[in-house]
Amino acid sequence: MLYSAAAVRTAFDELGQQYIELSMSLTPAQLELAGLGQWSVRQLLGHAIRAFSTAAANLDAAPTVDFAVHTPGDYYRAAFSSGPTIHAEIAERGVHAGIALGPDVAATVSSTVTKARARIRAADDDDIVNHFAGRIPLVAYLATRVVEAGVHLLDLQRALGLPVAIDPGSAEIVLLTLASTGDVNQMILALTGRGDLPAGFNVLQ
Repeated sequence: MLYSAAAVRTAFDELGQQYIELSMSLTPAQLELAGLGQWSVRQLLGHAIRAFSTAAANLDAAPTVDFAVHTPGDYYRAAFSSGPTIHAEIAERGVHAGIALGPDVAATVSSTVTKARARIRAADDDDIVNHFAGRIPLVAYLATRVVEAGVHLLDLQRALGLPVAIDPGSAEIVLLTLASTGDVNQMILALTGRGDLPAGFNVLQ
């Protein structure tokens, strides 16, 4: 990876704090606003904090597969090639995650993030995370959690009409990780004005 383990851990912690602060500011009316796709803000937030709960849960999970993936890009390619219903399954989990936030959304978010950060801080960088997409070293998996948390924080900010920004350290990890999953040459040409990305371009497909 082009970023350090310390940078990934810092981004995970900082994004967690941003979610805690955002959840404390939300009103009941804001939670029912349109969030992303079919999700309300509540459901989008519920899905987003799974970036934290899954980091801890999968670290402690028993192995379900006997193959390994080694990089965040490998993880995404494996996860999204696991079957034709993967995106529908994610959408359905988001609905249930919104319900699971319960009546005190801020308390649920704070508890979830705090427990996840404590578990990750207690783990070693090369501890193995067990996931259906493959067994993966913690720091590599944590980078994917930074992507999930970072991208969905931008989604939430857009839905709520807030300034759209994540901290530079997290943004760098998100960009580098996403770039590693797609056609890097195509992205370089687009970023430097030498080409266009196709309509509907999405590396997470």
